[in-house]
Amino acid sequence: MPLVLPTLADIVDRERANVKANLPSSNPYEPTSFLNVFSTSFAGRMNELYSQVEIIKRDIFATTAQGQDLLDIGAVYSITLITPAPASGEVVFTGILGTSIPSGTLLYDSNKYEYTTTTTVTITANQVADITEIGYVAATGIATATCATAHGLATGQVDIDITGSSSAVLDGVVQSPGIIVLNTTDFTFIPNNYSGGDISVTGTSTADYESASSLAVSKIPGQEYNVVGGTELDLAVAIIDITNALTTYTGIDGGTDSETLEEFRIRLLAYFAYPLTPFNAANIIRTAKLVPGVTRVWVFEPDDAVSLSDTATITTIANDHAVITFTTPHGFTKHKTITVAGANEVAFNGTFIGNPITANEIHYYSSGVTGSATGAITVGTPTVLLGQTVIYFVRDNDYSIIPSNAEVTEVWNKVHTIKPGNMCDSNLFVLAPILKEQNFIFTSIVPDTPTMRESIEQNLQAMFLDIDMGEEITGHEYDAAIQNSFDSESGQNLQSFVLSTPTPGDPIIPAYNEILSLGSISYT
Repeated sequence: MPLVLPTLADIVDRERANVKANLPSSNPYEPTSFLNVFSTSFAGRMNELYSQVEIIKRDIFATTAQGQDLLDIGAVYSITLITPAPASGEVVFTGILGTSIPSGTLLYDSNKYEYTTTTTVTITANQVADITEIGYVAATGIATATCATAHGLATGQVDIDITGSSSAVLDGVVQSPGIIVLNTTDFTFIPNNYSGGDISVTGTSTADYESASSLAVSKIPGQEYNVVGGTELDLAVAIIDITNALTTYTGIDGGTDSETLEEFRIRLLAYFAYPLTPFNAANIIRTAKLVPGVTRVWVFEPDDAVSLSDTATITTIANDHAVITFTTPHGFTKHKTITVAGANEVAFNGTFIGNPITANEIHYYSSGVTGSATGAITVGTPTVLLGQTVIYFVRDNDYSIIPSNAEVTEVWNKVHTIKPGNMCDSNLFVLAPILKEQNFIFTSIVPDTPTMRESIEQNLQAMFLDIDMGEEITGHEYDAAIQNSFDSESGQNLQSFVLSTPTPGDPIIPAYNEILSLGSISYT
């Protein structure tokens, strides 16, 4: 039976009729009578109650709930509002050789939207050594250079010295308006010496230039902070001997707005429309958490955990850009996470986003790489064998969040109760993550007081508690956590600080099965 709510006029009439039925000699319909005023006032209060009932009726269903009530329904099913994300991307600085651009350099675009760099970089000499072809269109006076690997250049770059093209017309230093980047491997330029006619080009050419690259992140999250490739950014404070800052072909992107309530409603209704299956990630997590003390669970299904591939060489093709060459086809897909390990040169190691450029080669960006890597190098990429499921979990409220062998067995037994009958026990893995502690060493903090140090520790600890397994912490994130420290006794904010460990601006990168934790904090 549907819920039918009366109108205010209906309620008033009912109250008057009730009074008349109980006091036949009265006249509650007389406008100036006490009984009419009483009936009308009481009806008003009842109408408010009915209005609240109507709101309750609306807000208990996902199809009609509003505001926080809709979010509360989603929270019951661990579905939360998607928060906005900042935009980020590589910025190329040009200028005089040896000029340094510090981490935290503030940039802004034509809309005055602000971005900050995450690493300290220095203008160095670079070279694109593998221009395999220069196609020349005589009618337009434009030459197109095709590189065998990603060039790392940005639209608008000048002073790029093209050599080895077998043509004196095409060789030379590219001047204003600079190159135009077509994609990660091709760019166009206007030759300085062209006087007409077709040009025949043979051999492999090179392009020498001086620049530095750094990741830049928008200070405020949101889609409007995405910037197209080739955009020139202004420095909020000029740096002597820096000519300009340009976004690369991929631009600054990834910025997203907060999910709207209606978008959230659609996701929530989709969850109801496609309920949990007996052994999907959601049900595995729910079941594992039935074991007392289990707080967070990660499920790796096929194509999610790390395996290794053989490696031949790693060389740099431009400032902060490296190419891995495998002895056999790597089989990696585009934009997949890769983990490089074993290189004697630390800058080559870590977790990156890899982009295949040939069947045997992968390009990746890592600040500080130069020359060639040496050592027993391995490269891992996410992949779990078909039919296997790997589960990791932690116990955040225990003295150590890393579970013991007995606790691992307990979770395995619990998850085993929902395992499909056609799945072998040997294909179900329940494991404990590896705890990776990160120490912090400060050479200076201002003001340096006991309560300021306590605040720094609290802020860093809070940051680490929000980190998932395998999730890295960027230099921007730990800088922000430290900078937000406050001396409660003097009422002062942290004015400045200098870190020696970790290296300022460098991300803290765990392996896929590691979870970051705060180690010791010391002041020298």
